[in-house]
Amino acid sequence: MSRKVLIPSSRVLFACERVDITPPAGIFQRLWGAAKHYQSTGYSRPLYADIVAFNSLGNGVEPLLLVELDMCTMTPDDYIHLVDTLKVDSSLTKNIIITFTHTHSFGWLVEPEDYYRYPGTEMIKPYIQSLSTKLANTSKKVLSNMKEATITYSIGKCNLAGNRDFWDDGAKKYVCGYNPDVQADDTVIVARVVDKQGKMLATIVNYACHPTTLAWQNTLSSPDFVGSMRDVVEQKTDAPCIFLQGASGDLAPREQYVGDIEIAEKNGRQLGYSVLSTLESMGPPEKDYQYTGYIESGAPLGVWSYVPFTPERMQQTSIFLGRRCEVNLTIKEELPTIERLKDKMNELLIIQNDALQKGDEKKAREAAAFAERCRRYISRLRKLSNSTVYPLTFYVYRMGDSFWVFIEGEIYSVLQQELRKRFPEFVIMVVTLCGSWLVGYIAPSGLYGKNIYQEQVSLLSAGSLEKLINAIVYQISNLSYSSYISKFFGGLDETEGNRT
Repeated sequence: MSRKVLIPSSRVLFACERVDITPPAGIFQRLWGAAKHYQSTGYSRPLYADIVAFNSLGNGVEPLLLVELDMCTMTPDDYIHLVDTLKVDSSLTKNIIITFTHTHSFGWLVEPEDYYRYPGTEMIKPYIQSLSTKLANTSKKVLSNMKEATITYSIGKCNLAGNRDFWDDGAKKYVCGYNPDVQADDTVIVARVVDKQGKMLATIVNYACHPTTLAWQNTLSSPDFVGSMRDVVEQKTDAPCIFLQGASGDLAPREQYVGDIEIAEKNGRQLGYSVLSTLESMGPPEKDYQYTGYIESGAPLGVWSYVPFTPERMQQTSIFLGRRCEVNLTIKEELPTIERLKDKMNELLIIQNDALQKGDEKKAREAAAFAERCRRYISRLRKLSNSTVYPLTFYVYRMGDSFWVFIEGEIYSVLQQELRKRFPEFVIMVVTLCGSWLVGYIAPSGLYGKNIYQEQVSLLSAGSLEKLINAIVYQISNLSYSSYISKFFGGLDETEGNRT
């Protein structure tokens, strides 16, 4: 019997469009606590939104609308408003996911009551309103232009990202910086989308790495390494390249925290070349790779060739199942109060001003950075209810031979590694930051109690990551064995939370 290697694929309805969302010069940009400036001075590359729609090849299923933004994140209120706007204008009821590349050179879309006194903040609300209009108009176009497409997946490697939990022996504390002693997840998943005529529609890149090349020294809005990565791929493919941020809570470029735009460009080219290499490894769409026998030559030569999908494979790769899920994660028992944080922030601002008067720039910068941390913590605490649990939302979609997992929060890479280990028969696309940055980081239990930054700013208690992994595993397992439910396997199916 001939041996056959199944090439991971999805057969779906698909469309995508791109919108320029470059913020105006002068908008509030002080995302980095160590920055001295408050406003952007322009941009290094345009920043974009990619609007993507997926749907079953069958009828009667509501499509999935995915909006990816070249931003760091949004406030909870702005995020909810944007989703609601897209729902009304697109006539969708629920299947809208907004995610972010997480570039740290966009700026902080802040709560006005916390930043009203800073220059450039008055430009934020008009910008958000303009963004909502652009995305709503483009989403209608995307949803009306969907056509049959085949997605072919391949897994490559890129060592751009390094582990960023580094123990500073001199300071006796963990810092966010390159740790050469820990092997980082270097997986890059490339999804090639082509139509029935073989025309390239898009390249989708799923990779986990913080876009933190450019830091407090940079005054330009920038997509960071994502911009030049897209440019490298698009010059070769003549089709949009869409970046989806993976579980990068502990991952960032080895060379980062600079003001030199060229370093960000270089980092992006490194990832872009890895993507192109992975694309070149792919065979033709809708074909598997089969052993066809041997030919005697100087040695018996085993011959393999690409063969068209069988009817069974055509059906298997057309599976389209999805669920919106919730899992209740425990909030930390002893969160600081808003009043305590306000007092601490005001104390730090006094220290900052005193240090500036005395010419102690280092002390002033550190005080300003800690005051900024307090301010952001306050804005997040205001949005929390009095509940002891947080209902974290995630989506699980099966598209043929792949699972796409969309999760809010900033999650450590062990999540995607664990899912891929448990389900090796599927390609697992993990997309994080699908929501506002309310809960913060979701880190492994083993990091709690070490005074690491990611634990400090998280609202969730130890064990949350492990519970989240179990909840996602349950849903993937469920959908793995639900392949033949209806003619084209249904669409989004609301489920009860906390099925771990």
